[in-house]
Amino acid sequence: KQLNKVESELLDLVEATKKSPTFFQFTKDLSVPSDIRSKALKDICDQAKFSDVMKNFL
Repeated sequence: KQLNKVESELLDLVEATKKSPTFFQFTKDLSVPSDIRSKALKDICDQAKFSDVMKNFL
């Protein structure tokens, strides 16, 4: 059950990167420190109400 939820949430995140070139670029931009990228992804996951399993996966 959790695996299906994480899969769905991961696909949602992938879809978001496809819909937003800016978001996609941000996730890949090595000039942005990794701790800032990680915090931004955590904040996005929190707002999207992703599961703790998904947040830990990232």
